[in-house]
Amino acid sequence: MAKAFFTHHGFHGAAQAQQVWGGYGYIHEYGIEQTVRDSRISMIYEGTNEIQAIDLVQRKLLDADGPARVALLLAELEAEVERCNALPEVADLGRALSAETDAMRDAIAALRDGAVTDAEWPLRAADDVLHGVAYAMLAWAWARSARIAAPRAGTEPFLADKLRGARFGMQWLLPEGAARWQRVRAARSAELPPPG
Repeated sequence: MAKAFFTHHGFHGAAQAQQVWGGYGYIHEYGIEQTVRDSRISMIYEGTNEIQAIDLVQRKLLDADGPARVALLLAELEAEVERCNALPEVADLGRALSAETDAMRDAIAALRDGAVTDAEWPLRAADDVLHGVAYAMLAWAWARSARIAAPRAGTEPFLADKLRGARFGMQWLLPEGAARWQRVRAARSAELPPPG
């Protein structure tokens, strides 16, 4: 999951950086074109990102042990929600993590139930599932980091930066997770009608 998520964002970040140079971004002299090429191959090595997503869904979430694995992960996320809710300075981050946890639980349950009658739904949704789980894990990391930093953030600039970074992640980056979970649910209706 980490390989697929971070190589995806690494490539797209490099491609966006290339835009800064305009047409010069394609000239070897500046080096960004090499970064774009090198970051693209990382999405293929060690199993393409799409294969990693399908593996996560079919062999980790939808197999016989999947419900137990998901329950353990959700329990850890919910425990962090409770720890954040107990600290007023980061209760807002606890609420954001709680919403992400609920979205993950609902989408994976729907995927599991729907896969019984639509075996291709997990394949259509795999990439979005992988990214959704990754955003849920980032939300957990941001919430935990903020909770640990909050008590001393007023006196230690490094911890204040941690708190600001966590809030930035929750407010500006985490909404992508909600979009991914929406697409997981929508993938069921993406089934095409039979030809002819």
